[in-house]
Amino acid sequence: MSYKNCRGQTFVFVLIITAAIFLIGGAALVMGSSVMKTATNEKKQSQAYYTAEAGVERVIAKALAEPDWAKTTLPESVSASVFENVAYPDSAQGNEIKNVTVDKTTNDYYYDLIITSEGSYRESRKIIEARVRFYKPVDFEKKIWTGTSATLLNCGTINSNVWSNGDITVQNDGTVVKGSIYATGNVHLYENASVGENIEAYGNITVEDNAVSCVAYNNPDSPNYLGGWIKSKNNITVDGGAPAVWGSAWAANTISDPGNAIKGEKHPSSDPGTIFQLDSFPILTIQQCQDTASYSYVGPKTFTSSDMSDINGIIFTDGDVTVSGDYTGVGVIVSSGNIHINGNIRRLNTDSCLTLVSFGNISLSNGCNPVEALIYTPNTCQISDGGNLAGAIVAGTITTDLNAAATLDPLMEEAANPITWNCKIISWKEIY
Repeated sequence: MSYKNCRGQTFVFVLIITAAIFLIGGAALVMGSSVMKTATNEKKQSQAYYTAEAGVERVIAKALAEPDWAKTTLPESVSASVFENVAYPDSAQGNEIKNVTVDKTTNDYYYDLIITSEGSYRESRKIIEARVRFYKPVDFEKKIWTGTSATLLNCGTINSNVWSNGDITVQNDGTVVKGSIYATGNVHLYENASVGENIEAYGNITVEDNAVSCVAYNNPDSPNYLGGWIKSKNNITVDGGAPAVWGSAWAANTISDPGNAIKGEKHPSSDPGTIFQLDSFPILTIQQCQDTASYSYVGPKTFTSSDMSDINGIIFTDGDVTVSGDYTGVGVIVSSGNIHINGNIRRLNTDSCLTLVSFGNISLSNGCNPVEALIYTPNTCQISDGGNLAGAIVAGTITTDLNAAATLDPLMEEAANPITWNCKIISWKEIY
């Protein structure tokens, strides 16, 4: 092969290699540009997703902070716009919560909110749909509320109203309810017991054996004693010994008062109309408390002052619980079994509140004074000799005995952890 031929072949080879380099380089540039574009789009999509997520989180935070907004302001089964065109975190970032809507469905023990949130980042957008369940809070504002019956005995003192979805009995040796009584069932007041204010019942009202109602209205300067009353959607009986009703009486059916113990006016066969309204007794579930618990234990478990310093969140115990001591913080102790209070429970400042929730029974040992707590059980709460609850009770059945007392604190409920007003995310999905 001649020198000229070799040189020509070399030149052609160089041209081929150069062309290949240009082709590969161009493809690499195109591929690199595509990868960068894909990465940029993914970043924008991620930013849009985070913004949509923030819209859901804002609704959850609003509902937790403003229970009345979720319970009453939001319409039922109608899509309601909550946020529109909100910069997130600020307008300089290019993120925007475009629109957040909520559809509410109310059930017996909870509210379901379907939250649909659209977030955008520049030209990208994402839509998230979440179903969030908000459990209805226990109403401690009534101070003493029983689902089936309240039996208040033997020189006990109740410094508040008493509410019941069933019957209320006040009896024996000077037992005193200083407020009013409201029962969807019957009310029985006897054996030297007394009620300071009014009695209203959808069932029968019986005042006998030296019992007294409307004591606070015993005013000789008010000739008709119209400041107080007893009202029944059925019958009223006042008899036996020297009972007294220092007020007037209304009964949808009969009034039996052979000794003229009713000091005010009598209105038999006079339906008092809607005398009061009472919601269904709140029923929590163990699963609900487990779902929202901050800490969990296997019982039996004992809580003392050292366990309740700066208490916070919901503490769930699968088993029985014994508790006493001082505490700070705002927290809830939940037991799947019984709770036994075996000593005083005191909060060390007015910003603190302890709620005790039992799915068995709750009992106070003799002489536990004070017990500064809110109490909930769907079963029985028993306050024994000398026990004094300073808080509130919501229980299926309440019994007090032998100088037991309930001195209810109106400020404690305001500081309470909303034991059922917390939420669980049922579903979460990206729909665009």
